[in-house]
Amino acid sequence: MEPIPAKVPNARITIRATKWIKGLLSRNMPVSAVAEITGFHWETVKKIHLGIIKEKRL
Repeated sequence: MEPIPAKVPNARITIRATKWIKGLLSRNMPVSAVAEITGFHWETVKKIHLGIIKEKRL
């Protein structure tokens, strides 16, 4: 399999898609709403959301 440089490490999502999801979450949208809009699984969006929370703590 060819490596994709724009892919988030250990995830099956691109950096661009991650930024899009983070943008929606930053507008205080619920995880379920973001998952529905983007078409990504709820757990994928939740992992990105938890990453945002961890970044804010540091």
